Amino acid sequence: GITQMALSAVDLALWDLKAKASSEPLWHLLGGTPDKKVEAYNTDCGWLDRPLEKLVEDCRKMIEVEGFSAVKMKVGKPDPEEDLLRVEAVRQGIGAEARLMVDANAKWDLPTALEWGPRFADFDVAWFEEPLWHDDVQGHARLAKSLVTPLALGELLYNLDQFKEFVSAGAVHYLQPDASRCGGITGLLKVADLGQEHDLPVSPHHGDMMQAQIHAVIAHLACNQLEFIPWTLHCFEEPVAVCEGFYQMPENPGAGTTLTNEAIQKYGALL
Repeated sequence: GITQMALSAVDLALWDLKAKASSEPLWHLLGGTPDKKVEAYNTDCGWLDRPLEKLVEDCRKMIEVEGFSAVKMKVGKPDPEEDLLRVEAVRQGIGAEARLMVDANAKWDLPTALEWGPRFADFDVAWFEEPLWHDDVQGHARLAKSLVTPLALGELLYNLDQFKEFVSAGAVHYLQPDASRCGGITGLLKVADLGQEHDLPVSPHHGDMMQAQIHAVIAHLACNQLEFIPWTLHCFEEPVAVCEGFYQMPENPGAGTTLTNEAIQKYGALL
């Protein structure tokens, strides 16, 4: 994993250099068109540690005030019944039209997921993300056959072969590669090709690199969505921007990874 993350960083840097040498944003270099619309779904409102009232308030704000059309919330409380009550409350808070995703971050085991996962269908959950440990192919395959709600995963898969295992087993419905882990933009595009080959949508994991991943999403036909978490926006010269629930098209040459002088001065000592 660590080696692959290091190689991913090099790949991201090389794509950035190539696009800058061509004086164009990376999405254009990759063959994307400016009319592509990429939905942003907000995860920053749905953290597991938020009290119920705050969780509902923040998710509702993202839909009603910030203009997002989709939000994602976490599950994984000690009592799964509490998770279901929180999902129900968020669904009521954001209304029937907004899309709601649920992410367990591998906190459930298979018996728990088989018992409680079917209840997500009652709340029109768009996908159930990482219900089990990230490399449990057979567990996810068994769960996929038992649930109406689609399964999503991939943020902790580090190469194309791992994605192929899940796809071949029928264990995943939404592929979620992370360019900072799966081999950079090159690796992400390979996973997107796999998704297109099997008619599976590809929705990359944020991983603090939505700055660069947005370019691949714009360019690839299998992608039309990208997770939004605003933690690192202040670090970049051209931070990604969302308007009415969709990403705005990056304009600067490169992969969107150019750091501000302030960020370099503040965090450079950590490198």
